[in-house]
Amino acid sequence: MRTGYTVDFLSELKAKADIVDIISSYISVEAKGNTYWARCPFHHEKTPSFAINQVGQYYKCFGCGASGDVISFVQEFESVEFMEAVKIIAQKVGMPLPEISQDLTEITKQKKRKETLLSILKETAIFYRNNLLLSEDGYEYATYLKNRNVDIKTIKRFGLGASLDMFSLVKHLKSKGFSESDCLDAGVFTKIDRKGQMVVADAYMNRLMFPIINASGEVVAFSGRTLKKQVDFAKYKNTKETPVFSKSKILYNLNQVKKLKQENGLTSIIVVEGQMDTISLVGAGIENVVASMGTAFTPDHARALKRYTENVFICYDGDFAGQKATLRGLEILVNEGLNVKIVLLPEGMDPDDFIKAKGQEGFKKLLDTALPLIDYKLHVLAQKYDLEKIDEKRAYVKEALSIIKTENSVSIREELLKGVRDRTGITFESLLRDLENSNDNNEKEKKVVVSTKSSDSGDVKASRFVLSAFLFNKRYTAEYELREIEFENETLSKIKDFILSFKRGELKPSSLYEYFDEKDEEVNAVISAEAFETEEENAEKYFIDSFKKMKKFTLEKNIDMLNLAYKETDDIMERKNIARLLQDKMFELKKLK
Repeated sequence: MRTGYTVDFLSELKAKADIVDIISSYISVEAKGNTYWARCPFHHEKTPSFAINQVGQYYKCFGCGASGDVISFVQEFESVEFMEAVKIIAQKVGMPLPEISQDLTEITKQKKRKETLLSILKETAIFYRNNLLLSEDGYEYATYLKNRNVDIKTIKRFGLGASLDMFSLVKHLKSKGFSESDCLDAGVFTKIDRKGQMVVADAYMNRLMFPIINASGEVVAFSGRTLKKQVDFAKYKNTKETPVFSKSKILYNLNQVKKLKQENGLTSIIVVEGQMDTISLVGAGIENVVASMGTAFTPDHARALKRYTENVFICYDGDFAGQKATLRGLEILVNEGLNVKIVLLPEGMDPDDFIKAKGQEGFKKLLDTALPLIDYKLHVLAQKYDLEKIDEKRAYVKEALSIIKTENSVSIREELLKGVRDRTGITFESLLRDLENSNDNNEKEKKVVVSTKSSDSGDVKASRFVLSAFLFNKRYTAEYELREIEFENETLSKIKDFILSFKRGELKPSSLYEYFDEKDEEVNAVISAEAFETEEENAEKYFIDSFKKMKKFTLEKNIDMLNLAYKETDDIMERKNIARLLQDKMFELKKLK
């Protein structure tokens, strides 16, 4: 099983974890008739449209379409993976987790070791913070922060501190009973040569300290900044990989962004390069900020961001243009299904400089001018060539067309081509012909065959096609949400839930057979390439038509449910709420038609 837990265990867990009790531990719910209602935690709304069915143990938001069981709720609300959600629920109901694969002794040993390292890191963070706030020797660092407009509230919010010397941290941690070897493993000690003898010392000695905190609120690493300019003294020093820290998975300030999402909702995240940029923006009232800490983006970073939002602004220094490695990193974010835009800062400025010069409102206006990734690529490309020179202009056009042809939208392609036209003076018609010729040469027709043996109704075929498209993560599914539609067929409904349990792009279609009987007709119909009954060039249209057909079915079903709920209740306020929801659904259905 993908989850590592047996079906019996998960069934028992769900039986003990009443969905109303679990959800009400996160948000306020109110019983009205036979249903519990709340304001949806996954989108902004003034009146409750989030319904919880205690009998069926599922929830459904009639506003944004979110639905699922108790595990999917915790996954979404806590922004965690399936296994972590199961762990959280088990702790809430006091149910022990079964051991999955390792020997109990080894698991206990690893858990104890992790707890020890985390305790060392937490104690170190407290020690550094006290150095900054309480020690006279921390005056230099406090003055530096004051000059950077970082007040005491922000210092405490981010847990900033100072390493004042080589050995006081060593003495302090040893007095707390921590061993040298554990402190070395945690990354807070290092070994240095002192008069011909190797001794342990503070790994960051004489630096302003930024604790790195994970999404669970645990200190897992540090970044230290020196205030002195020395040739042999790196400006920043970061914790190396440890059993509790992997720089390819951590984003600075993600712990506070998680709280922000839970309290106020989140529409986007701004990614900056460093800690000071993050702190400056948060201090100016722009709180949805994380830092990549100067490392290249990884799929783990992308998945971490996507747990909180699909909209990401990249706001690096003004000399960011043309960095090929960074462009490759941005592709990783896009490949994970994120909507990426790049903020163009004035040359030579970083976010910290800009926010000091223009303030919160100026920065928000800057976000409005952010470029989608493909536009940014063309922007960078234009800086690469001197378009006054004929040979460089031709090279620019060739590269620009190769970028534009990756865009699927015809209207966006046309818009981008007009930009190339304006830069080069070449006619739009000529550019369009070159682009079409390029497509003809490089993209041969792809056909996906469909079975003509099926005697199922068109609705079933449409349902299978939609599921198959999401299963294979077809490009034309990107703007559609599978959770917005429902299926009459029980197996197809279960396949839908199975697909939704994965992040986009992570699911291997063959995994379907690990959860369903490989002899099941519906499973084979969905996973087989024969589920596609049209040529590739017509697949997108067929998908859109099929999805709309399913959406219509779902809306009509929701309307029937709401009509029934209206008739069954005598509560005036509940009737008003249901009437409002009915009106919304009927308007949505009218628009769809």
